[in-house]
Amino acid sequence: MELRNLSINGAGTGTNGIRILGTVAGVKFLLSAAWFSGFRAGVGRGIVDERTVSGHLSVQDTLVKNNSGGGIVLVDAGSATADLNNVQSIR
Repeated sequence: MELRNLSINGAGTGTNGIRILGTVAGVKFLLSAAWFSGFRAGVGRGIVDERTVSGHLSVQDTLVKNNSGGGIVLVDAGSATADLNNVQSIR
């Protein structure tokens, strides 16, 4: 799956900008040229990968800022991997 050119603002009340779930092993998720900000409710995360099987997250040319629970979070229940290229995560 591939997502490009996103701008998502949680407006101080959102919980997650992108939440990746899945039970199909080996799926690659590419996110590029994106901006996530203002996810502050509860754990408030910009990008969270919560797959229960192996998969790969690739984030490129992205800014994640002003999120209370973390910019980019991998909850590794399988053998998830990630690569970040030209990514800024600012609290």
